[in-house]
Amino acid sequence: MTSLLGKLTEDSPVFVGPVYDGKGLFAKQDLEEGQFILSEPALASQIKNFVGVGNHAVPWSLCSHCLRFLGPIERQLELVCNAIGKKLPSQAHLLVVSSFAPQLPKALPCISCDCEYCSEDCRQKAWEQYHSLLCTQTKKSSEMEVTTNTQDKRSSALVEYSELALKRENFPARPQIIAKLIANILIEAKRQNISLIDASDQILGQFLTVPFTLGLRLREDHTSNPNEITPKPFSLQTCMAPVGDKEEELFQQYLARPLQLLSSALGDYLSGSEILFTPAFFNSLTGISLINTREIRIFSPLHTYLEKIQNSQHSFPFLPILFKMESFYGGIPRVDVSALCRIYSTLNHSCDCNTSNCVSEEAEVKCLEKHYAHSSIYAKKPIKAGQQLTINYTPASLPLEERHQILQYHYFFQCECQ
Repeated sequence: MTSLLGKLTEDSPVFVGPVYDGKGLFAKQDLEEGQFILSEPALASQIKNFVGVGNHAVPWSLCSHCLRFLGPIERQLELVCNAIGKKLPSQAHLLVVSSFAPQLPKALPCISCDCEYCSEDCRQKAWEQYHSLLCTQTKKSSEMEVTTNTQDKRSSALVEYSELALKRENFPARPQIIAKLIANILIEAKRQNISLIDASDQILGQFLTVPFTLGLRLREDHTSNPNEITPKPFSLQTCMAPVGDKEEELFQQYLARPLQLLSSALGDYLSGSEILFTPAFFNSLTGISLINTREIRIFSPLHTYLEKIQNSQHSFPFLPILFKMESFYGGIPRVDVSALCRIYSTLNHSCDCNTSNCVSEEAEVKCLEKHYAHSSIYAKKPIKAGQQLTINYTPASLPLEERHQILQYHYFFQCECQ
């Protein structure tokens, strides 16, 4: 909890305090409806899915660290054209009217792979936190003194891990988040000259976890009682390996190969690293990635850009019809992101919650100048000092019974809401 408190400034309107068997976020002062409370960057994040034009998913050009949309705007337009099987008009530069075009950051490449960043700050943070170990094409790394053969082995393992992560039916977790967390633990242990146990507790100790195989077994076997297990604070020393034939079968089906690949890529980084590549640790870490991550929607700047063009007095006869706003049947173009955030993860559930990640849907769409993976918290209704802040873990539009099932089998508690 100390590390959590360290993330909140003295003038923050909230504080982290104990509740039940865990912790919660509380108001330090009275909060008004619609009041902005805080925003924090993700400790680790990964893309969940792309929402593009119509039924076409668009692999938007994003910063590999903060997931900010990258410029110029023609680049994003070209990706849309590629997704729908059309060519970018030769007069595309005419679309970029200075009064309409958003100021998007220019892409900065990784020095050794295809990753791109929105700034030198993001590129440096990514390298220092995890990318120096996860870069798939590193030619010379200051972090690891390895032979060419060893580098090829690491790169091959990381590439296969990334490919496996794309096959969600084979890895129903948060594979990029898992890899980033392990890399971060290794790097911090070496940088601070501390044990891997201390490093893992420092980075992950505030998160609750339920071992992946146990949680999946309970979800698949609806006769089991989820109350037989309570999420516990993560500790490397108390990680739980798969228990019983069913859990061992689930581990072999979903986690054994990813664990083997990460161990092959990172296992030689530090003496004693093998403690991070045991079934028990990987099982519990995967549980963290499932019950603590939240979905963040990052809207494409293309939305407001095209809207401004449509509402202008200018004529663009070559503007493809699919770029018109009424053609975005799949929703406003965006990226849905799974993000692991320290403070945001302390928000407990309530079906009648008092906070939201935006003031309103309209406000969320209009707040497009951010375009990156931050968890924001706003007061949904007046909140008194000392009152706990809550958020709804399920879509409020779902029927009561369906919401209860999600909470029971994904978050391991029974909601008493009627």
